[in-house]
Amino acid sequence: MCGIGDGLGSRSDAYRRALDPVHRPLAGSTSRVGQRLMARNLVALKRVPQHRSWTTERILRRMVAEKRIPFHKVGGLVLIDLDDLDAYTEAGRVTPTRQGGV
Repeated sequence: MCGIGDGLGSRSDAYRRALDPVHRPLAGSTSRVGQRLMARNLVALKRVPQHRSWTTERILRRMVAEKRIPFHKVGGLVLIDLDDLDAYTEAGRVTPTRQGGV
């Protein structure tokens, strides 16, 4: 559940479920602010590698510290929108300039 270093601190179960995409409540059961946050694909930084296997928590923390990716900070919790992360990786895509071998 809520352990040391899991990125969630001593948050309530309802708060954790609201941030976890798997346990989000049904529409209409939260405030307008909560609905706007849940409309985005926000995930706690520690849980992003579960959704995007190409990254690690350490890389994400460095990118947040360098402000290379957009993020939200709620108290001590760092939230990352998976769509923003996908856009960042797509922007770094390099297309080949020529066809054929090496």
